[in-house]
Amino acid sequence: MRFNFVNNFIYQKDLIMKKTMFLSALIVLAVTFFACNKNDDNNDPANTDTTTEATMVMKDAAVDDVSDASEYEVDFFTTAVDSLAPAENNPNWHQWHINHNAFGGRFRWGHCPNITIVSGPNNGYPKTITLDYGDSTVLNNGRVLSGIIIINMSAPPRTNGATRLITFDDFAIDSINIAGNTSMVFTGDNLTQRIFTVTGELTYTFADSISLTRTEERQREWVAGLETQFDPSDDVIEITGFVQGIGSEGITYLKEITEPLVRHGNCRFIVQGLVTMSKNGEVFGTLDYGDGECDRFATLTINGVSKIIIIGRRKPGGQ
Repeated sequence: MRFNFVNNFIYQKDLIMKKTMFLSALIVLAVTFFACNKNDDNNDPANTDTTTEATMVMKDAAVDDVSDASEYEVDFFTTAVDSLAPAENNPNWHQWHINHNAFGGRFRWGHCPNITIVSGPNNGYPKTITLDYGDSTVLNNGRVLSGIIIINMSAPPRTNGATRLITFDDFAIDSINIAGNTSMVFTGDNLTQRIFTVTGELTYTFADSISLTRTEERQREWVAGLETQFDPSDDVIEITGFVQGIGSEGITYLKEITEPLVRHGNCRFIVQGLVTMSKNGEVFGTLDYGDGECDRFATLTINGVSKIIIIGRRKPGGQ
């Protein structure tokens, strides 16, 4: 009996050891499997192609995302400048429009910039609008704005040929800082046609201290939403043109919009369009923003290989 008891004990011990080894092997396989999946996740720019060209395209795409958001912010306030008249020389106006959610279609409740207006002698022009977003102003779409935008308007917004000079002072959208000046020239009557030709040089600095300086010439045209001044949800904007850029690492590139980029007022992302990227005169890639669906994905193609990337990381404090 003692012999059988000992044998049974040894058998059970061996069985437990084998089960333990088997479970350990399963755990190792599982960890390896999920690690591989994570490393192969093409939806995360950090895990996509790490070539210079791929990094350049993804950085520029992130810049496009915040650049258009900053221009839309300028458009939003300058187009409606007549409605901002109570803000001029009125220190209580800022608190009033916070309490009454005056721009509820644009900003979250309790959020909006502090607006200062200084008017000139010629029927109120030239006019300077200062938008101070403080440390954190959150839009309804989750974007977080901070810092100051200064807008100098030469004439009323409905004036054909009117010029806006925009200066970004320690301004940031989410985690990307914008510095420099641009000019926006208006074409149209703001009722049936609204086109802005944008030229200038801006430097965009990322949280990792990498920067892109872009000299640009682009055109932004409203193709829908002109009738609703304070409601951005029905706005549809098409963007065309080109950008010449240089990174902080000394890499230069040219980006041409070969199919108009489309932005909807109720979506924080570019939803459609195609850009072509070249370096030293040679095309090396394209970025396709999709077919109109509001999402953060775009298709990056370099040397015939396509991958899905994510556009526009959110800053903590947004959605």
